[in-house]
Amino acid sequence: MNQGQGGGPPEHAGPPDDNPGRGPPKHVQEKFKRAKRNDDGSITVGDDSLQELEQRIDWDNLSPFEEFVLAILDKHDLLDE
Repeated sequence: MNQGQGGGPPEHAGPPDDNPGRGPPKHVQEKFKRAKRNDDGSITVGDDSLQELEQRIDWDNLSPFEEFVLAILDKHDLLDE
């Protein structure tokens, strides 16, 4: 049988070395850890408020990743109406 046909995924398939499991890579997880809720109830991610980040989203042209994130937020009732 030819090595490149049938069977399983190619050798290079799978998560990158810095992300052996599912979910975001470690460098992305570090950014999440910088998210905090302020005394007034607002949320800040790094130097940006959640409202500032929201204003940068092109709601009419969401990427598959953005749709994925919104679906998770909706599943957990974390979206404002």
